[in-house]
Amino acid sequence: MRGQIIDQSDIATVTVNGQRVSLDKQGYFSYDIALQIGKNPVQIIAKDIFNNRARQSITLINKETKPPQILLPDVIAKQENATAYTLREQIIDDTDIATVTVNGQRVRLNKQGYNPPQILLPKNKIIVKDTTTYTLRGQITDDTGVASVSIDGQTLPLDKQGHFSYQVTLPIGRKKHIQISATDIENNSTEQKISIKHRCTTNDAKEQRLNPQDIATMHRYKIKVAFKGEDQSGSIIPKDINPSCLQQAESLDLSHLEMVYLPNWLAKFTQLRKLDISHNQLSPKELSAPLRNMRVLENLDISHNPLFKETCWFRWCSIKPTMPRIWQHIRGLRVLKLSHTGGDAKNYGDLSHIKNLYQLELNHNRLRNIGRLKL
Repeated sequence: MRGQIIDQSDIATVTVNGQRVSLDKQGYFSYDIALQIGKNPVQIIAKDIFNNRARQSITLINKETKPPQILLPDVIAKQENATAYTLREQIIDDTDIATVTVNGQRVRLNKQGYNPPQILLPKNKIIVKDTTTYTLRGQITDDTGVASVSIDGQTLPLDKQGHFSYQVTLPIGRKKHIQISATDIENNSTEQKISIKHRCTTNDAKEQRLNPQDIATMHRYKIKVAFKGEDQSGSIIPKDINPSCLQQAESLDLSHLEMVYLPNWLAKFTQLRKLDISHNQLSPKELSAPLRNMRVLENLDISHNPLFKETCWFRWCSIKPTMPRIWQHIRGLRVLKLSHTGGDAKNYGDLSHIKNLYQLELNHNRLRNIGRLKL
């Protein structure tokens, strides 16, 4: 590379790719650059005696003219009574191979230039709705025979035709990336990546939707959620979950939060089957609005809340509140936990609306006569 540096004052230094170069009296310089195949970036920096700097970058492109090399066995293949022959070869080149064809038919190569197994999948990007499990089916083909196949490190069995199936559990409303690896008996290997995304069904336009602030609050307080088919112990709600997906939750855990009232967004979870609001500081009036719309709720834990706690000062005691009429709205309850809530038979209201109830917990309360409960 040859160039010239000009300046109204004297030049102090000139560097090319960090290497200092010398100038003649007219400011000309020359510099030898070892070129690689492809793009070669060059940066020139000049500085005068007043520490003023100039910088210029250029790219030299070295195009390869040497063709790829095809490596074939030296021996001539001789087979008797055969109608097919497996040709094994390697293609090498100083740059990447663009295409390889045999008798006009395109052949796939791995990074080493060999023909690896072929992974056949329906798509590289799959979208799944209404379920968090998906069975991925595909086929592995190879002329020499497949030695092993794995997905994310887990070995998969193949049938005689090379077909496989693999069940994937998807994160709600998010994407999961899967890597499939296959190796043939000649130890040639290949990999293929696939993404499977769970997409939630859009909520009814009339249904109130959660907003990002609601979800941020749930994440901050480590509220746990579980969906259909998942472990009901749940996991902490992620910040980036799709609101429509979150509202399809079947289980929600708001226990041990010291809440004195229930958040407004709780009423938006109309698909809940299990709700745990135990170990808080709730009063009966806080239960009515959020629970009224949970028509499919089956398991409700309100235990360890001072629902009917009586406070006394000298000879005066507060009037204990009564349970609002909520049981007729959640008739599908099967499990109801009301232990450690301080009530008597009258306080709990008419439980006869709950026709399918089979587990009712009322221990450590003020029940003197359980026969007075309206069951």
